[in-house]
Amino acid sequence: METIAFNCRFITPAFLGGANPKGTPELRAPSIKGALRFWWRAMKGHLVQADDNGKPTFQSLLKNDELLFGGINQVKQKSPLTIRVVERDMRYTKGGDIFRGNQIEGIEYLFYSLKRYRKDDLGFDSCSKFEVIFSCREGNRDVLLKALASFWLLVNLGSLGTRARRCAGAFCIDSIEDEKGILKNQFSFFPESTETTITFLNSNFTKIKRLIGATDPILFKEYSLLNQEAPAYLSKSTFKTWQEAVNDIGNEMRTIRKGKTSPIKANRTFTMETLDKKAAFGISVGVFSDNSVTFEENKRRASPIYLSVVFNKNTQKFHWIVTHLEGAFMPNDDKIVFTSKNRNVRIKNFNWSHEDDSLLKSFMNKIKTKAQKI
Repeated sequence: METIAFNCRFITPAFLGGANPKGTPELRAPSIKGALRFWWRAMKGHLVQADDNGKPTFQSLLKNDELLFGGINQVKQKSPLTIRVVERDMRYTKGGDIFRGNQIEGIEYLFYSLKRYRKDDLGFDSCSKFEVIFSCREGNRDVLLKALASFWLLVNLGSLGTRARRCAGAFCIDSIEDEKGILKNQFSFFPESTETTITFLNSNFTKIKRLIGATDPILFKEYSLLNQEAPAYLSKSTFKTWQEAVNDIGNEMRTIRKGKTSPIKANRTFTMETLDKKAAFGISVGVFSDNSVTFEENKRRASPIYLSVVFNKNTQKFHWIVTHLEGAFMPNDDKIVFTSKNRNVRIKNFNWSHEDDSLLKSFMNKIKTKAQKI
């Protein structure tokens, strides 16, 4: 067997449901595998091709995915990979317990659901340690390396669990057990002793891109894709704690997205007529105790903005990292809708055929002034 093990550590609290949603959390292999599929597909947009009518077809993408991770649609086979997760030193925290200290408005903004609705739910505290073990049969090293490339994307751009796109559930690699040298001359999961975080990310993303084969042009952007030229942005500032990093990026989003409130409508940044600007950050959108903003078909749409945290084990410093996933925000035949249940609202029905991404672009423009492009 070809086997490689990663000793991992959560660097921000992670909330993953177990068999009992209100009981002890569980970190399971399917959670890791699902996240690997997501990042793999985000790098494989060039596999979406045109059918005879010029419309996108996903058969090649699904086949490529299932050859690696298994499936029942295109190739109908079990994955050649085995992924195991072993909890080593897991520490628990409640959702409400992470909101301690001064100047945490940014944390409260990004983790609002944990504070408001899930304050008694148990999660894994930062510094919880676990092991992820990948293995495959001899002769399948190429398959294993591709899965590890997806794992690299998950570690450095992604997170796990509730509020994963808002910095919760970020983790790092402390050490690797690689007796057969599977990663030798391939790519690295942490910087060399004198390597800066941005240099490490840039050099290894180039290797990942080449290994995965994500160099061909993308014809269709029908789902969440990484921008191959500028996949993410790393904060120029470093932070001593994860709280400082999350609070900083949370305040940046909060300032842009929350805006100004006022009893005078003309002085408000947002009104019910402009909720489509907030919708561009992801649907559904809560409106206090009123109905939510959603699609007419009542489908969810995860945010195209992925916020996470990375840790440099050499400098012992944290950075926030922002990924703007490309892809169509909504189907052409759907619309964004909001119907107020408030009788005092003169016009109760609002709908938009497209999202207004001007606010999202303002956020990304601000990020680019405070970050380094990967």
